[in-house]
Amino acid sequence: MVYYAAGLAQEKVIVAGDFRQLPPIVMSDDPLCQEWLKRDIFSAAGIAEAVNERREYPATLVCLEEQFRMQDDICGVVNHFFYDNKLKTAAGVRSQQKDRPFHGVFKGLLYVDTSGWNPWAALRLGTYSRYNVLHALLIRNIAVKLKEMGYLGAVGEVNLRLGVVAPYAAQCRLLAKLIGEAFGIGDRGSTYAATVHRFQGNERDVIICDLTDSTGARVGKFIRAESLKDDGARLLNVALSRSRFCTLLVANFKFLRKNKRMPMRAYVRGILDYFEQHGEPLDVSDCFPFNPEEIMRGHQAATDAATFQVDQKGLSVFTAGTFYPAFEADCRAAQKEIVVFSPFMTERATGRLVELWRAKIADGVRVRFVTKPPREQGTLFEQDLPERIGGLREIGVAIDLRARMHEKVAFIDRKVVWVGSLNIHSHRDT
Repeated sequence: MVYYAAGLAQEKVIVAGDFRQLPPIVMSDDPLCQEWLKRDIFSAAGIAEAVNERREYPATLVCLEEQFRMQDDICGVVNHFFYDNKLKTAAGVRSQQKDRPFHGVFKGLLYVDTSGWNPWAALRLGTYSRYNVLHALLIRNIAVKLKEMGYLGAVGEVNLRLGVVAPYAAQCRLLAKLIGEAFGIGDRGSTYAATVHRFQGNERDVIICDLTDSTGARVGKFIRAESLKDDGARLLNVALSRSRFCTLLVANFKFLRKNKRMPMRAYVRGILDYFEQHGEPLDVSDCFPFNPEEIMRGHQAATDAATFQVDQKGLSVFTAGTFYPAFEADCRAAQKEIVVFSPFMTERATGRLVELWRAKIADGVRVRFVTKPPREQGTLFEQDLPERIGGLREIGVAIDLRARMHEKVAFIDRKVVWVGSLNIHSHRDT
């Protein structure tokens, strides 16, 4: 497209852009699509490679080094990681009156380490997009608090104050739904929460950046980025540079630092360190939702779980398509105990139900799983299984490891029994 437009020029062509922000979204892996639709003009001209890899600045490149959006402390994080410390904050921006959203907090970089609450991430069914119910509920409650303090303005006003960004569409969809319900604006919650891709070119006074990844799902490619060429690095750059006065980072610090799949040079590791060194922790003790009903509502919003009533008069037969809504309805109604026999436990299927179990345990219901030991689940399932089991035990699930078991059964309050060939904690799409 740039080549076509350049053909109209008679003397000169100037292209303005930032090759360290997000490239076009290209779904296809076809080499022609990657070559012509994803590669930008800076890469085609050899500029990106010269600057990123050799720290050379070709004569055809003019660096725009002064920024007019962010306060200095916010600029500092993207300057350090993505702009070789060449970025300067305009004097007019530095002299602006600071509009801080949280009382008694004066730094522009804030963070919430959610490690202590053991949040889980899961993959939305049929996709590789991740969601994190506890993060979403926490951020919803922070947004409600800002609204109650009068920081967000009246209902109906154009929202220039708050933006919530995350790397994954599933998490943004959940955030928009919960915020929309809390503010009474329905599907207009998307004016507050959206993916980083949708926020490129946009700005807010306050940005909450949710890193989402946590126990229960493998770390996503955006979070593993370790090179300026990686899409994840460019995504992090955009996410952290949308705010004018305050950037709040929400992340499971312990999980991201200790995860075996996180490269040692991953940008996220350095960003966590930077926020701890230059930022300030935000006290959210009065925002965090421990209420079982809230956790259950978040789980239902994330999974679109229907309120499904099973016919109690006799036996019923279900397919893989109808099983989970009915099974979850029984579990939501449980008063005393839930026991699940599932020989295999994958991160995808286990993570999809974890907030249901957390809510029932918080409500006083005993939850117990019986599964094969990791060494019997095969190399495909064995990866990260000990950590997954440990994470479930941390939220209060009792887990028994039984050798050579094959039963697929669930017992609820010793009144309801499910028997079948479907592995509840490993079923995918068969």
